[in-house]
Amino acid sequence: MSKNFLFFIFFISLLGPKLLKLQEKFYFIHITDMHVSTIPYFTELFDYNANKANCYFNYFFNLNTKPAFIVASGDISNFGHLHPTGMYHILTNILYPKNIFYPNPGDLYIDSTLLIPIYFAPGNHDYYSITYLPEGGYTFLPFSLEYYSYYLSPDTDYFVLKDNLILISLRSGPDSTSGDYMNSPYYLGSGLTIEQCNWLRDILYQNVDKRKVIFMHHCPWNLANNKDVFVNICDSAKVDVVLCGHTHQNTVKDKNFNNVDENFIGGTRFIETAAAIDLFYREITIEDTFVFVSQPKIVTDCISNINKKYSTNEILFYDPIKKIIKVNLNSFFTLRIYDTKGLLLYEESKELYKEDININFLKTGIYIVDILDKNLKQSFKYKIVIF
Repeated sequence: MSKNFLFFIFFISLLGPKLLKLQEKFYFIHITDMHVSTIPYFTELFDYNANKANCYFNYFFNLNTKPAFIVASGDISNFGHLHPTGMYHILTNILYPKNIFYPNPGDLYIDSTLLIPIYFAPGNHDYYSITYLPEGGYTFLPFSLEYYSYYLSPDTDYFVLKDNLILISLRSGPDSTSGDYMNSPYYLGSGLTIEQCNWLRDILYQNVDKRKVIFMHHCPWNLANNKDVFVNICDSAKVDVVLCGHTHQNTVKDKNFNNVDENFIGGTRFIETAAAIDLFYREITIEDTFVFVSQPKIVTDCISNINKKYSTNEILFYDPIKKIIKVNLNSFFTLRIYDTKGLLLYEESKELYKEDININFLKTGIYIVDILDKNLKQSFKYKIVIF
């Protein structure tokens, strides 16, 4: 046996563990702002009876390469503590296993084969607590995560270890201000306590050799308390990514809150994903030396295809020959057009009842048309194909 061949075997034996480790890369999916609801009102966006959630969970499960797990960073329900039963049972109806209460993180799965677990962090809507009055109407009660804990996940921060990843879930709190928060998603979260920050720092420094991902509802620029402390911890502990939501937008920022690319290499990336109620998600890939983050994606399979003859009962009419669309709403609305990666290409807000909207500027491809009816406070989404 030649010396060169022996050296090759020795060299491969040294690399073997590292090669095996590199083969263990995996990805997971980030969603946020699901807003499942058992009642078809309260705020302009909601997922009535979790119909959209059921659709995108099925889509995720049927991907050719399945995600290792799902993380959902808050506003899981529209009103988490709606008396007398809450809203989460409409979601756990499509999760597995059935009839599990006070679950621990990772106990719930999106599929009946128990292959893909889902991890939760609460958002400000999950703290909302209301009850109906005997004389009619409703009243707001103190913030609570009682039903959230009963159906989904403990009222606590926690971490999960998987291979070379530490995944940390943080509670960024309820609204920090009183007022008419039903009409705005932009109120600050109460933020993190010093105790939470100390716990986070300890956990991170106990896992310096791992890739580090945090998920929470409010991005740091929407925290009322200890925003700077949190950002400094992430920076000093070399956290790869912080995943968040709340304002239903797609943004990526660095520690100074400057806009950067998803795979910016200059430090912690603070990444907001637009709302799952609007069918947005991101894929997060964990490798040995880096955490790769996809651009925002849209579950187009869950959007109605409207390339058909126009009738007065339809909200949107699309003429693929003339490349025009018409909106059949006799009210003030906002129309937005996105590509399938979630990039906003067009936006207009006014009354354009059955008026032609020219979309000749769009290239061949698939697009998402989002129409928000300001009177009905309801969003309609459609998929169109430009030939």
